[in-house]
Amino acid sequence: MSIAALKKVSLVGRAQDKKDALKHLQQLGCMHLIPLNETPKEPEKVVRRDAEDAYKALFYLVPFEGQRRQLQRDARFDVQQFVSDVLDLRQKTREAGDRRDFLADRIATLEPWGELAFPGHDATAGQLLWFYELPVKHRQALEALELPWSIISSDHKTLFVALIGPDEPADDVLPVERRHVGSKPISELRHQLVEAEIELESLYAERLALTRYLTLLREHMSEAETQAELEFASQQVRQDNELFAVQGWVPDEAVDAVSDYADKN
Repeated sequence: MSIAALKKVSLVGRAQDKKDALKHLQQLGCMHLIPLNETPKEPEKVVRRDAEDAYKALFYLVPFEGQRRQLQRDARFDVQQFVSDVLDLRQKTREAGDRRDFLADRIATLEPWGELAFPGHDATAGQLLWFYELPVKHRQALEALELPWSIISSDHKTLFVALIGPDEPADDVLPVERRHVGSKPISELRHQLVEAEIELESLYAERLALTRYLTLLREHMSEAETQAELEFASQQVRQDNELFAVQGWVPDEAVDAVSDYADKN
C-alpha cells in the first residue's frame, strides 16, 4: 500500500462566498481540513460532524413506529426543519413530564396538611405559620415550646405540626428541619397536575403523528449527514466581516481540481 503525497492548500475568499466554497470542497471530497479556529469552550457550541440531531430524532420516534401509515413522498418535507421540530417536541415533553412529576410529588407531600389557604399578612396581625413533620417519638419536644402550636394531622410515625409566630423559629426549636409548604393550596396544585397531564397527552399524540414521516426521515438521512459535515467544516474555517480562510491537506492528484475552482471563483 502506497502513501499518497499531500500538499497543504489554503483558500481565501469573500465571506459571502464561504458557504458555496465549502459545498464545492465537500463535493470534491479531497481536502482534510486543518482547523483555523479554536474549539469553543462551551460544549453545546461544539459542532459534531455526524448527523447527531437527525439520529436523536429518529430514535425518539422509532418506539411508536408502525402505529401510523407511512408517507412515501412529500415535496414539502424539509429534513432540517423536521429534525428541529422533533427535538423541540422532545424537549417540551421532558419539561412537561418533569412538571407533572414535581406536582405529583408536591401534592403527596402536602396531603397531610390538607387545604392550606393563607390569609394576608395584615389579617393575622403579623403572625405566621411554620410547619414541621415531627416523628411521634419526639412528641415531648412540643411541650417545651414557648410558641403556640397545633397538630394538624398525624399518622403512626409522624405528627404534622404548625407553630405560630411573627419570625422564623430558631433552627433547634424542634429536632427536625422546618418544612416548606409553599403558598399554593393543594387544590390549585391538583388543577395544575391535570393541566400537565393533558399537555403530556397532547405531546404524545403529536409524537405519534410525526411517526408517519419516519420513512422520509430515513431517506433523507444522507442529506442530514451532508449538512452536518458542512456545519462541522464551517466551524474549522477562519472568518471575519470581509474574508474567510480554509486550509487543509490535499492529495497531489487533486490539487488541480481545487486550483481550478479557485481560478474560476
